[in-house]
Amino acid sequence: QAIDLEKGADRLYAGLLEHFKGKPQHEVIELLSKAEEAHGRAVYGALRKVSEGQLQNFETLYAEMKGDILEDGEPVETAIAAARKAVEHGTEALLELALELELRAYDLYRNLAHKTEDESLRTTFLDLAEQEKRHAKALLKAIGKAAAA
Repeated sequence: QAIDLEKGADRLYAGLLEHFKGKPQHEVIELLSKAEEAHGRAVYGALRKVSEGQLQNFETLYAEMKGDILEDGEPVETAIAAARKAVEHGTEALLELALELELRAYDLYRNLAHKTEDESLRTTFLDLAEQEKRHAKALLKAIGKAAAA
């Protein structure tokens, strides 16, 4: 399920890339978009270890995922609608929406790390939480630049 959540975030950021095309914030959104699949791969790697190789290959699994829910449980379509509405309020509002997503993902992975008993999964979830925190910091910088412009 965690892989499916990452695909949902990937879908959202892919949609946001179109809006930010040619704008200074495009780079940070592109970084986030690429990171979501990488997060899915990290979860897959940890799950593969604990499932003793019973999973199909990542590419097939990822392609089959719907990606219709985000890490915070929000439907992707709802988030896309919110993003379209945020566009009306400017770049900062859209970046703030992405920031909320990253902070919720940070919280999810941190909580999963504390709940799991498997050390490999705990390490993976803590690493993902740290990555989400770095993404939030990158978005904060982008928000600052947008506010200064």
